[in-house]
Amino acid sequence: MLTVPLQINSKDVHTEKLIDVTSPALSKVTHQACAASVTDALNAVEAAEAALEAWTDLPPDQKRNIFLRAADILERRAEEVGQFEQDEAGATPFYASVFDVSTAVSGLRDVAGKISSIVGTVPALSDPSRSGMIMKEPYGVIFAISPWYLPLHLLYGFILTNETGTQHSSSVSGL
Repeated sequence: MLTVPLQINSKDVHTEKLIDVTSPALSKVTHQACAASVTDALNAVEAAEAALEAWTDLPPDQKRNIFLRAADILERRAEEVGQFEQDEAGATPFYASVFDVSTAVSGLRDVAGKISSIVGTVPALSDPSRSGMIMKEPYGVIFAISPWYLPLHLLYGFILTNETGTQHSSSVSGL
């Protein structure tokens, strides 16, 4: 039976504790997923924190290209990803393949197009002898546990805020 590992710092992490992933659509265990411990979660957050500095320093055109490549890959694998959502989370074919995946592809491309327009502002202050500047910078690491019915949508929390992060889907879903 297939065992899906954790992904921490771009590496597969296999754990001793496994979770059976039961398909609500098929009413059977389709595969197993590695269960993350508190230590695994902390390691994922530390890896995301380490990646934040490099991500922050990455030029906008390179960030844009990453989002465009991700959109192309997701679009190319739309049917496969949609089938995962159907099997693992019980999504309808329309929701999984048409709505969720295509919305995620559109969102990735939309963000890619806006990356270079993320700018700060210089507000007018009440004291003319002072000046100020508002810089838009990433806040830090996001740790999210998504509900079973929104496996792709919550990724926008990372993308739209220009963050690094970790995501784990609900234990009801193996996504």
